[in-house]
Amino acid sequence: MEILSQLGLNQTVWIQLIFFLICYVFLSRYLFKPFLRNLEHREKNTGGSIEEAQKITVSADRLAMDYQGHMKKQNEAATEVYDKLRLEGTKEEERLLAEAKAKSNQMMDQAKKKVTSEIAIARDALKAEIPNLSSQIASRILGRELR
Repeated sequence: MEILSQLGLNQTVWIQLIFFLICYVFLSRYLFKPFLRNLEHREKNTGGSIEEAQKITVSADRLAMDYQGHMKKQNEAATEVYDKLRLEGTKEEERLLAEAKAKSNQMMDQAKKKVTSEIAIARDALKAEIPNLSSQIASRILGRELR
């Protein structure tokens, strides 16, 4: 005890030690342990939520990739159908144009034949009129009638 008194420690150190231990037990029991328990509970709940969020994110990414793959397939199918229909339309257009060209050629041939026959008829009519017209022209030139 002499050493303690030489260091300047007296009976109050023991009282302070008792108060410290009482405060430690009280704070440990009613403050630190409940705080640590709540902190551990929060970490456990948050950790579960983080894991669940990661699982949901992975699942959403997988679904997005599946959706993109499905949409790509649908787009390819639609493009294939479009190309097929466009090709059919082009073939139909060519067929209709060929039919129209053939029909127009036929109509042109008929018109040419009709014009040719009308020209022949007009020539025949004019050939029949030539003697009459020549005598009228000669009568006018001569100033008298020809017989």
